[in-house]
Amino acid sequence: VAPPDGLFAEAARKVKLDKNEKQSEEEKKRQQREKEEQEMRKREEEMKRLQEEEERRRREEEEEEELRQERARLEEQVKHARKIESASKELTEKILEECMEEMCQEVAEDEIGAHRKFVENLQIALEEIIQETMDELTERMVCEETWRKVVREKIQRRNIISNTPIWLPSQPLEQQVEGFRHPHQEETIQLKSRYLRGVPDDFNLDRDPMDPLVVSIPGTGEETPGFPAYISKWLEEIFLRTTEQREKNVVFVEQQPVRNAQETLAVSVQAIHGRDMLKEDKTGFDGKKDIAHGIVFFMTVGNIENSLRRLEDLCDNLSTSEDIPVAIIVYNGHSMTPEEIERELNVTEQPQISAHIVKIYDENRLKNKTSLGTIFRDCLKFCARQYNFNVRLEMGRTSVFLDETLGSIFWKRLHLSAQVNPKLAAISHNINFVISLYNRAITHVVEQFASEDSLAKYPEFPEEFRKFVPQLNRENFITWEHFPDNWREKSFVNCMRDFLVQLKLPKFTFSGQVYHSRDIEKELRKYLETCLPAESIDRVTYGIMQPILATQLNETISWLRPVEIIAMEKLLVTFRGSQLPLNFVFNRDALDVYSTNPWWLKDDFLEGFSVVLDGDEPEAKKRREEMPVKLEDVLEQADKFIQKADEKLQKCQKIVKTSCEISRELDAKLNEEEENNRQMQRKWRLQLNRN
Repeated sequence: VAPPDGLFAEAARKVKLDKNEKQSEEEKKRQQREKEEQEMRKREEEMKRLQEEEERRRREEEEEEELRQERARLEEQVKHARKIESASKELTEKILEECMEEMCQEVAEDEIGAHRKFVENLQIALEEIIQETMDELTERMVCEETWRKVVREKIQRRNIISNTPIWLPSQPLEQQVEGFRHPHQEETIQLKSRYLRGVPDDFNLDRDPMDPLVVSIPGTGEETPGFPAYISKWLEEIFLRTTEQREKNVVFVEQQPVRNAQETLAVSVQAIHGRDMLKEDKTGFDGKKDIAHGIVFFMTVGNIENSLRRLEDLCDNLSTSEDIPVAIIVYNGHSMTPEEIERELNVTEQPQISAHIVKIYDENRLKNKTSLGTIFRDCLKFCARQYNFNVRLEMGRTSVFLDETLGSIFWKRLHLSAQVNPKLAAISHNINFVISLYNRAITHVVEQFASEDSLAKYPEFPEEFRKFVPQLNRENFITWEHFPDNWREKSFVNCMRDFLVQLKLPKFTFSGQVYHSRDIEKELRKYLETCLPAESIDRVTYGIMQPILATQLNETISWLRPVEIIAMEKLLVTFRGSQLPLNFVFNRDALDVYSTNPWWLKDDFLEGFSVVLDGDEPEAKKRREEMPVKLEDVLEQADKFIQKADEKLQKCQKIVKTSCEISRELDAKLNEEEENNRQMQRKWRLQLNRN
């Protein structure tokens, strides 16, 4: 609406202006008040904030004061605890020292008392230990023998069941036999040499290896001038010569333990000069007496013909020994190759040389030069590696040797062989076959152990090694190192050969027909008169007739036992009246082959005798005619036998298990007893050292 004109309009404007001014003043006042209120509010907030900061600062100071007091209190407690700890540690150490002194004193008193008791009762304790050990060993041997006997009985019973007509096994015979074998039987048989009287023994070498070597040096004037003297002086410088009078021919001899091989090796070096093979004492080298395991051959290229003759003479001198290796050292031989040296010396054509090596030394070569000492050492190592010397000679009681070759052990092998060989069991019904078998055994023993050249190829033990031979053990057989000086005399072998020839039995001939046991006894007495003295005939006849009378048919008599009685009696009678030496030397390998090889089963020996089985048996002895039976009955009876066999097999396995447990317990007890004995001996030695 438009304002009115004139006065009213002016008044209206003034009123409006006044109103606006009032409003603006009120607005300013209001804003001023609000501003003052805001400033008041800010001052109040600032005061409040200052009060809060003052309060917080005061609290922090109080807390710091409390922390300071608490730290001081804790430090006092730590100092007090450290004092208590140090005091307790000192007290603990004193208590421990006192306890240790008391305990050590008690243990020392106990040990001294035990040692005094041990010294006082040493003999009684040793007797008790020996008796206990013997009891345990006896028990172990009894268990093992019982186990073997039970196993043999079970195997024989199973064989009887297998051969029975009504026996129908469900498995082949090979599988059934495996059920009766002990799981460790093959391993035990392979390790039988590691057991001594049924007890496991430590496996050691038969003897420590000994290696005598020969160094061949050219003689004066044979090759390059001055070379023999130079090599002799060089050997004197590198080896420490022995001072013993009996080893004056030996340049070097020594024995050292070899840790890797766990054995003791003895080495000797002997020098021989020229084609005459003179030793240090100007005596000749004899290959039949002196032994050499290797040859180090020094030579030059100045005169190869003399070197060839020297090598040939040396090989001919060692012709009785086994093949040996040869190491050739050519001094200043750079003008020739090793192949040319071999061709010139005919090394490959020498039958006595088993292996050879050629080393060339040149003293004028500066680059890549190998010293003469290194070459000589390599040659010695080559000879030691290539030669495998093993003298398997042993000397034992003559009675033990005869018992093993022709005595009870030999006849026991024949009986066991007859049990498993039907042809031998059948042909043993022929008495002349058994006699010829025994005579053939005597021939074998004579050829292998009592021939004139049986000991000729074996050399004497090297004299320089005598001081290294260990002390002789008290056993049945002694080895080559312990032989007496006269062990190679032919008189011993000839005496043994003559004795063995006397043991041969004559052929048995029946003078008439044999109808009963009295006729056999009469024929036996006639035969015994030809080979035994009169005082032995009654005893031998009684021993022979016992098994014969137990057999009703004369045709089924096995003559192994009767001929054994005759042979053993003749062996004893001849041995008592002979002048045989107490000991006899033989080859252990040959004896092992003779004792394990069943030479009597060869076809060329059995073909000379006819095998006649018993055909005219009496009615009571003949097998009765088998009646036809039903298959169901046979199967039922077979099942029963199978069940019984399984039960017996389980019992056998239980026995084997029990025997194994017993053996383990005995081994543990023996080990414990041995350890206790060692500890007691150690304490005893310590106490003796202290005293």
